[in-house]
Amino acid sequence: MSESRSIVPQPHELFNAYIGIVLPYMVINATRLVISTGNIASLTHMVNDPLTGWNSLHTLHANPATKNTPGNLDLVKCEVTITRLLQLIFNDMPRSAMTSTDYVAFHISIPTHTKGSRASITNIPFGKIYSGGGGKVGFIVRTDTDAKRASMDPLADVIWVDGIILEPGDALPVHPADCNLIFTSKSALFSHSFDIAQAGNRFACFLHYANLTDDSKSGPISSLLVCIIGL
Repeated sequence: MSESRSIVPQPHELFNAYIGIVLPYMVINATRLVISTGNIASLTHMVNDPLTGWNSLHTLHANPATKNTPGNLDLVKCEVTITRLLQLIFNDMPRSAMTSTDYVAFHISIPTHTKGSRASITNIPFGKIYSGGGGKVGFIVRTDTDAKRASMDPLADVIWVDGIILEPGDALPVHPADCNLIFTSKSALFSHSFDIAQAGNRFACFLHYANLTDDSKSGPISSLLVCIIGL
């Protein structure tokens, strides 16, 4: 939580100004910054819901006639919830996709890594994907030297997922370029939620350990992984 607090301003009025800029900026740049539609929808609801959203609670808080202790507590809880979601979004955002304008808009410090600071990644990720239901797909990823536990390559920033949802009759992809869904994880043990309407379809993907500072040093592509999205 401390990392997100250092990025997202805490005083109510500064937070209000910040979220008023960041939400529309994320909506416009969601595809380029690999922000999921689910996260955009959740953030929009947290800010704009007419009863429980930040904008409504902040309006009540700013008016002396409607400002009260329960409302103040609701405002603080809403701010914390939004900040936590922003932290998740920032953590998943590939730094290789970000411009200097993005860093300024989000108040994130520009990385100082140099391209020559790390060797190239050679590990191919060994992955397992499964779905226990609810439209969620779980991932367990390891290197070839960690046969009994999930593991990150020490040179990697994230695990990069190139995936695609396949309806009955669709052909399996043969290369990451055939996929149209991209997301990343800093953890080797993670999950990804899909629309429940996709339950029953197959999800297929390729993985690789990625260097977000210098993609030429990212690792080789895994074999194809496939599972059925559970209801």
